[in-house]
Order: sequence, then structure tokens, then C-alpha cells
Amino acid sequence: MPCQDDASFALPEPFTLFSYIAPAESKFYLIGHTGGGRKEVDTVSCIFDPSDNGTKQEIIGLTQKSDTFVGNNRFPFSSGEHNYVLNEQRILFHCKSSKGASGAPGIQVMEDGRIIVVTMLLRGYPEWYYLDTPEVAQLKCQWKQEYCIEQGAVMSEICQKMLAKNPGLCSEVF
Repeated sequence: MPCQDDASFALPEPFTLFSYIAPAESKFYLIGHTGGGRKEVDTVSCIFDPSDNGTKQEIIGLTQKSDTFVGNNRFPFSSGEHNYVLNEQRILFHCKSSKGASGAPGIQVMEDGRIIVVTMLLRGYPEWYYLDTPEVAQLKCQWKQEYCIEQGAVMSEICQKMLAKNPGLCSEVF
């Protein structure tokens, strides 16, 4: 698609601040778009601590529930999926975003008006839920979305790793 060079089309200001989720804040916002391109804001207020034993047990239970629901061998990546979900270097949460929202930035708006990028949506679990097949479409109708967990990268950690490995690229990106 060619660049639009007219006054009616203005790109938003780039994000320039990256941090961990501020402890005082219990929510962040995913900025994404629908298939038609309309911007959407998804308020995320249910954030999990992947290092918490209760969270670990709940995720293992949800994985087992998924395996039972779809049948262990129906989707080969389903069994043992909790090992991928429980990556303590990621942010776990519930959101309303759907397939295709991967890469959406998760931002917090601070009291002083600063906008800080805290995460980028990576993926959702169980993985079968995000497949585009007629079989999955039927299963989705019977699976509660509250049984899905989404995962995001910690943007400040990406920045630190990139700074150590490639400062020039880090300067361009961040």
C-alpha cells in the first residue's frame, strides 16, 4: 500500500516510554484494530502473577480442562501447554482482543498524562481457540472465554536486552 501524503492522514505520535506495569495501576489498555481497520481500545484489568502458586495451579487446571474438552490428541500442541503459559518473564492477563491482535501495544496512562508501553500482546491460550477452522468455530461456542489466558512481552525487558546486544537498533526502536 503506498504511503498517503495528504493532510487528512496523520500518523499518531510514536510511543517513547517503556516500563514494567506500575504496581499502583491495576489495568492497562491494548490498542488494536478490527478487521476493518477501526481502532479499538481493550481495557485489561485482570492481570495474573505467573510466579504465584495459585495462578500456576489454575493454569494447569485450565490446560487439563482444555485437553479433556477437545480431546488430548485432537490438537497436538494442547497437552502440556501450561509450560508455555507459565513463562515468568511474560505478563498474563484476560482481554477481549481476538486472533489477529498479536503485536498490539499495552499501555498505561499515568496520573501526569505520560503514556507508557508495558507490554505487547503475543498470544492466547489455549492455542486451539485461536485457529481459524470450522471445527474450532463450533468448539468456541461451547468454551467460555474466561478459560482463555493471553500473554504479553515485557517491553522494558526487550529494551534492556536489545540495548545490550544491539544499541543502534535499540536506539531506533525505543
